[in-house]
Amino acid sequence: MNSYDRAAVGQFAEGAIDRIRPKNFHESNGPDVIPGTFTDTYRNVENDGDEWYVKLFVNDNGDTSVQVLSANWEGYPH
Repeated sequence: MNSYDRAAVGQFAEGAIDRIRPKNFHESNGPDVIPGTFTDTYRNVENDGDEWYVKLFVNDNGDTSVQVLSANWEGYPH
C-alpha cells in the first residue's frame, strides 16, 4: 500500500472490510491459487474517500479469518 504508512494500513484494511455491502459483491472463486481457500471479490467499495476493488482470501476449513486482503483503486489495472 504505497499511499499509506505502516500504522495506517491496519485501519485501512479494517475500514475496507467494514464498508463492504451486499451490493458490492462481484464473484466468488475456488482455491485455484492457494489450496484450501476461496476468494470473494467486491467492487466499488467506498473507503477513505475512494472506491476500491477488494478481494478477500478466506480459509475453506470453516474459519472466518481473512488470510489476504487485496485492494486496488476501482478501475485501475492490478
